[in-house]
Amino acid sequence: MKSLINKIIAGIVLVSIGACSLEEEPYGIVTSDQFYQTEEDVRAALAHAYDALSTIEYYGRYLYYVGVLGTEEFTLKADAQPADHELDNWNPIGTNLVLSSVYFNAYMGINRVNLLLSRVDESIPMIDEERNQILGEAQFLRALHHFNLVRVFGEVPMRDTPILSVEDIPKAKSTIADLYAFIEKDLLAAELMMKDIDPGDLISKDARATKVSAQALLAKVYLHQASSSASGAAGYEYVVDANEYYDNAALYAEKVLNNSAGYEFWSETNDYKSLWDVDNQVGNEFIFSIGAQVSGGENGNDWSSISMLQVPALGGTTIEFGADNVSISDGWGHLTTEIPFYNQVFGDRNDLRSTDLIVDEVTLLDGTISTYPGNLPYPFTLKYIDKGQQADRSNHYLPVIRYTDIALVYAEASGPTTEAYDWVNRIRNRATVASERPNNLVSGLSTEEFREEVFMERTKELAFEGERLFDLRRTNKVREVLEGQYGKIVGQYADFYEIPQNEQDLNSLIE
Repeated sequence: MKSLINKIIAGIVLVSIGACSLEEEPYGIVTSDQFYQTEEDVRAALAHAYDALSTIEYYGRYLYYVGVLGTEEFTLKADAQPADHELDNWNPIGTNLVLSSVYFNAYMGINRVNLLLSRVDESIPMIDEERNQILGEAQFLRALHHFNLVRVFGEVPMRDTPILSVEDIPKAKSTIADLYAFIEKDLLAAELMMKDIDPGDLISKDARATKVSAQALLAKVYLHQASSSASGAAGYEYVVDANEYYDNAALYAEKVLNNSAGYEFWSETNDYKSLWDVDNQVGNEFIFSIGAQVSGGENGNDWSSISMLQVPALGGTTIEFGADNVSISDGWGHLTTEIPFYNQVFGDRNDLRSTDLIVDEVTLLDGTISTYPGNLPYPFTLKYIDKGQQADRSNHYLPVIRYTDIALVYAEASGPTTEAYDWVNRIRNRATVASERPNNLVSGLSTEEFREEVFMERTKELAFEGERLFDLRRTNKVREVLEGQYGKIVGQYADFYEIPQNEQDLNSLIE
């Protein structure tokens, strides 16, 4: 996707702005009325819509911060920016840069999509199937942005038309129920409009959404509402029957698990590291990811630096990655693994997620071995390490939806059925050293007990992937886990963060 963007984005005439210039021209207002004329124009506009995801101020870094800071997974180095510490300490102020940037960039992405959807019709000469595919991808993206916004902030304005001037900015907040109804409508339409793809189709290898992506996101959307209602999380009182939403989550998760597009459970063997090898980051388990490309340009939005945030600052290290050694000039040590979380979740040395996906030994440039515990300050995840990394630039994609995530969605939504047990056991056994198999979940659990076990499995399987805050919020466990188990002080934002003050100032109808 990056190479596509770099080739054709110059064809779009627009004003590109950052979060610091909200007062002047919000959400990337487009200045040309003459653009949408050809199929090439439409594809350029779609590329531009995708490009909103990868910016450092959104998926490239800040949305990841929102998902992990304040949870038990990470804390911060002492000299991190104040906005990061505010999130980690659960006391963000109204001008918090991270939250302001996530809010702004989500709406910038929505505005790009809305402009595309408002301008692309049958008057543009295209094959119908290709036009529908592009429109379906756009609706998937709009749903994803709104899903991020409602999970982070709760009630926010719902945007279904483009903002073309500052007069279009004022809009009242929508209810959480209306936001989810809109998200559901977009994803159902996207599922119908996007085509089935064959295994190996290039669309799945270009960080673009597919029909399966829409089905997977829809499963997560239904589960978020079901579990939020069942757990008594604030804001989801509109869900009258949580079981109906659980059923829908299971239905769409099952579509994903039985897809014919080549997405699959990576392996039944204990070859766990290879799942996260940069060469295997598209297709297979990775249903939708944010693309990255070191050679994509001289812009931090082109490549990923997530690994650098997590590798300790040691003056240069060599990390073993299977048969390869990965040399990193120096990590930033920005996100530091919380040791109580590591000890509690990754203490089982028979679990490959502990032994193979957590780095606790590196070789320094002078040949010294640095280990944890010892002179390595903390262990860190291998998930974002790129064996071909160039300085602080990585090709490693940032996963948004994984096949295994959806298998766990299916299990949680279904409850203790035979099929749900089977998926949990497949995940557990893949992560267990061969000598300790089978490592199956105890049978005969109640629905509540089974879902609690699935929640714990998500804690291990999806650790450090930016999902933790949202899992804690939808299960109403923010205070139970973070305060009760880890001694944190959460404060007033356990359910939702406030809409940033500059956005409230800009939009006179936000109350």
